[in-house]
This record gives sequence, C-alpha cells and structure tokens, in this order.
Amino acid sequence: MTAFQTTLEKSQALKDQIPDDAQPDQPTGRQALAQWLALPELWLDVAYLRSQLVVTATPDEAAVPFDILRTRLVCLARQHGWRRIAMVSPAGGAGKTTTAVNLAFALGRQSGLRTLALDFDLRKPTMGRVLGARVPLNMTDLMQGQGHLSSVLRRHGQGMAFGLNDGSVGQSSEWLQSVEAVDLTARFEATYAPDLMLIDLPNLAQADDAIGFLPNVDAALIVVEAGRHSSYDIDVIERQVAEQTRVAGIVLNKCTLPDSPFGPRRTN
Repeated sequence: MTAFQTTLEKSQALKDQIPDDAQPDQPTGRQALAQWLALPELWLDVAYLRSQLVVTATPDEAAVPFDILRTRLVCLARQHGWRRIAMVSPAGGAGKTTTAVNLAFALGRQSGLRTLALDFDLRKPTMGRVLGARVPLNMTDLMQGQGHLSSVLRRHGQGMAFGLNDGSVGQSSEWLQSVEAVDLTARFEATYAPDLMLIDLPNLAQADDAIGFLPNVDAALIVVEAGRHSSYDIDVIERQVAEQTRVAGIVLNKCTLPDSPFGPRRTN
C-alpha cells in the first residue's frame, strides 16, 4: 500500500536544497484545547460513510490498512518534525479524498493526537459530501476575513476535526497560491494547535493549484490508482512533487493484494 522508506530517501536526495522550515510556536495551554473542544460536532451516519467507502469511522478489520498507514505517517512526522501533510494525486478518480478521510478517522483514534483535515481542493471540494456534512462558508470566505474559523470546522471526538467548503470557487489556483491561503493555514494551526494537519489539494492534472501550494507544507502523500499509471508515470509525478516539498510516501489505492502472512487479501 505504501513505499515510505524508499520514497523518503529519493525525496530527500531531490530536496536537499530545501531547509527544514521553522515550526510555528504551538499553543499548548487551555485556550487552544478549549477552542478545539468548542468546535461544532460532526454527527456520523456510519451506513452513509460505508457507502462512500469510509471504513475507519469505527475500528474493525477493514480499517487495518489505514491504521498501518497512520502509524507509519505518525512515526515519520515525529522523526522529521512534520506537521502539515498534503494529500495529492496525479488525476481525478484516484480516491485521494476518500483516502484522506479514512486516514483522518484513523488518526483521530490515536490517543494523545489532535488531527485537523482541511479541504483545500477549492476547484472540486468533496470532503463534505464524503462525510455527509455541510458548512455555511468556504475557505475563500475565511481568506477574505468573513466568518470565524469554526464556521467551516466540524469536530469528531477529541482527536479529529474536518475543515470543509460549501462549494467550489472560481480562480482556485490564484486563491491557493495567495498570501491569504498561507495565512489561513497558519491561523488554523495557531488557533487549534493540531499535532497533524492533512491538507487535501486538487489533483495534479487539473491545473497548477496543488503545485503552487505544496511549498507551504512539510511533506506530501501521493495517492495513485492501481493499474492506471505506469511506474514511469509515478516516478515523474514523484519528482514533480519532490521539487516542491518532501514526499512522505505513495499510497497505491484500489488494488487487490494477495494473501500474505500479514493478513488476508484486501481491496482498498
């Protein structure tokens, strides 16, 4: 499902010229926790989530591959001091957002960890649809100073919150590459002090949205649909991402794995 270590080594070789960004001060007191716990709660319809291929809202056997992905990502993040993790894919239909939501719920079950998943796919935001949730504003409204951060956030339990959009916007590429987008990301980070931020970006084939925003994250996960891209295509995509940020790993989605000593065959 993943190629973390090999990808990390290749990414670091490509990205030696990029220094580690200084991490902003993380509020750890009562204020950040109080604001986190005051976020509107996300009410889950487990049957609906299953219909959207979200299998990690409740822990069971189907969630195990995402639990493994969670553990590997958390280990890498702690090792390298990463906080902002982008989710990207070569093209639409790879299951990037579904993977992001499943990973977010898996992270939310990790004790002592606060995770904030943000839908920054302004061109085609689908995280709200996958969750069956709606919010009154979108990210560009917040970039323009309209509304409070909490208006687009929905919390699940004590360890997980989602930042959603109420619809797509025009000029999404320009918005994502704006100073306002960078500032908004920093405001989410400073206000709620998440340990990890998953940032769902547009797919790489649509436009330059994702490439323009990637320098603002610590690392990226690339979600690839099995059987759709050749190994050469994946290598080119990995290099494109690595020119902008570190590559945390590649997730091969929609694949069937043979039986192995580590568990039964699964289709992700």
